[in-house]
Parts: sequence; structure tokens; C-alpha cells
Amino acid sequence: GVHCVKRALRQITTYRPAGAAQQTQPSGSAARLPHLIVRSYRHFAGRPLLSDDENGMSDEQLTRALYESPVVVAAHDFTGGSAAPVFTYANQKGLDVFETNWHHFVGCPSFKSADDTRFHERLALLQECLEKGCVRVNAIRQSFTGRLFQIQDGLLFNLLDTPGGATATTVGQAVAFATWQYLDSISEERSL
Repeated sequence: GVHCVKRALRQITTYRPAGAAQQTQPSGSAARLPHLIVRSYRHFAGRPLLSDDENGMSDEQLTRALYESPVVVAAHDFTGGSAAPVFTYANQKGLDVFETNWHHFVGCPSFKSADDTRFHERLALLQECLEKGCVRVNAIRQSFTGRLFQIQDGLLFNLLDTPGGATATTVGQAVAFATWQYLDSISEERSL
């Protein structure tokens, strides 16, 4: 509830890029993340992230469908006690857009997705999402190779341990977007 939001805001606002310690392992249960992402997205967006039958999917089917989705999905966790939120999940399309692999992405401080000139804008967006539950994203981010890309009509949303539950706790945040473009060239662009 309110205590978790205050703790998350404190963790987001107190980290500094130069002093943030990089974790080598993600915090939380990676096996639960696909379910949290899919259920939280449905809760906040009011529609399924994958398909109308995602509720009937087995754990393995849902995990595979999310990982192979053409929609970019990435998540970070701010409950692990680190000074900076760290990435805990990206599907294959997310890894492609961020130009990295799972090993380098998971556990990396998520502030690295914004260049220095967009640090405060990203921070304000994360705070707004914590307060409102979800926000639309039209922002510029950077890949792990330093290339800038424009996210268009994405959704940043809180990850809830029990979406729709009376005692739901925010355990992280995720972003989903299907439309994006590298700024250094006309590149791949998808529309949801």
C-alpha cells in the first residue's frame, strides 16, 4: 500500500548513477515475473497483453508467449534493497531493442536505459507511475550500445503481487511498447 509506494519512491529518488552498485543476480522470483507482468498489464490496461486466452495458458505457454511476443516488455524491481532499481526481465524483443543479452540486462541498474540528459524526466515518469498505477510513455531511451530510440505509445505500469486484490503490493514496474524507432536511422517500427 502507501508504505510500499513511499519506500519505492525513496529508493528511486536516492540512487545516483555514478555510485550505484550493480547486482549480478536479479532480486525476486524470475519464475513469477511473466505472470506478474501479464496480470498487472491486464489490470491497468484493461486488455490482455498477449491474447484473450492468456488466462488459460499453462505456466510454460505463458512464459514462452511473453518471451516471444513482438511487443517489447521489460521490468525492474525496486524491492531488493539496492540503491537503484535493477532490471529483472526482458523478452527477446526487449533484448533486441536494448541491443544486449539476458546476462547483461538482468541485474543491471535500470537508470542505464536513459542517457544523462533524460535522467530527471525518467525519474519523474517512474514516480508518476508509482502514484497512478500506470502512465503512457512517449520517451527517448538508450540501448546498451548507446543508441537512442524513441518509444511511442508505450505503457509503464506497476507490477502488483496480486493484481485486483484488496491488499495488492507494488513489487516493481514494467513497460510494454510495440512502436519504437532508433533515432540514428529509420529502423524497425512495429504497431500494436
